[in-house]
Amino acid sequence: KHYSSQSQFGDHTSITEDVNPLYNIGMDRFSARNESGNIINNTQAITDVVNNEKNKAIIGALVIGSKSGIEDDMSIIPDLSSEVMWVVDLCQLRNSKKLVNDLLSKNCLVMITGSKFYMSPPFSGAMLVPKKLSASIKEIKINSVKEYFNGYNSKFSMHDFPEHWDKFRRMFTNKHNDGLVVRWEAALELMNRFDRLPSEESNSIINKWNQLVKEEIKKAQYLELMPEQDKTNKTIISFRIKGVSGKRLDYDQLKSLHKKITFTEFNYGKFSNVLIGQPVRYSNGAFLRLAIGAYNILKISKKKEEDRYGVDEALVSHINTMAAEFKQ
Repeated sequence: KHYSSQSQFGDHTSITEDVNPLYNIGMDRFSARNESGNIINNTQAITDVVNNEKNKAIIGALVIGSKSGIEDDMSIIPDLSSEVMWVVDLCQLRNSKKLVNDLLSKNCLVMITGSKFYMSPPFSGAMLVPKKLSASIKEIKINSVKEYFNGYNSKFSMHDFPEHWDKFRRMFTNKHNDGLVVRWEAALELMNRFDRLPSEESNSIINKWNQLVKEEIKKAQYLELMPEQDKTNKTIISFRIKGVSGKRLDYDQLKSLHKKITFTEFNYGKFSNVLIGQPVRYSNGAFLRLAIGAYNILKISKKKEEDRYGVDEALVSHINTMAAEFKQ
């Protein structure tokens, strides 16, 4: 279905309607965490679904680096690679370049964005297409598939696709999205700057940040780390909030607290306000997140060791104070 009520070109679309009614699509969802907040291994459940749907075209969506840093088990790909087209959500881009190339070599489609870890403007997304699949698209016979692309003109233009897909591009309009180009220019500039920082240095900063923030959260009276932090990406730390009653705040309460945190003045050095990730739901609870990104790491790398993480200590203390004042 249409994702929003307006396309990237400003055209009106209805989110209640299918982009193309010819598609007959079903979906199976798998929860990331159980009721206790622990991470669920869905490998067997996914395998069972694939084995039970042998007569259908199957697209498997996996996430590496979810909102809370969960990384799906990628070992499932080789076992089911001949039966499933894998689309890997790598949008957080909190990973090595080697992983990107490994996924493409496994014939996975890889979704990325210039925001998230690279802290650049939102809505700068892209799909990396493996060479084998790209070659097939280049040679596509338009008349045999054209009806299946009806409706996608409202979403894409010919300029959203590689120039060597010349036949494929003819099915789309000749519209430009200058904003998308500018957003990617901003993202690529920061990506190039971060790439020049030695990985040993960036990894050292990430590891020290992760250790320090987790220790500060453990010491905070009203904050509680989510389980299995060792199974999540080190650049994201997820935590629950306990009210003065000792009861954990639910999703709606966390939304109110999040608003209070971001609108309350935060005086530390040159900082005057706080921006943190919005609450995330799981089975029967919710949590907040703190994250470190490329721009943060570049700034930290220029500071003396003793001056690097003071703002993070102050931030955890600020959130704990807001939690203490929050009325359930």
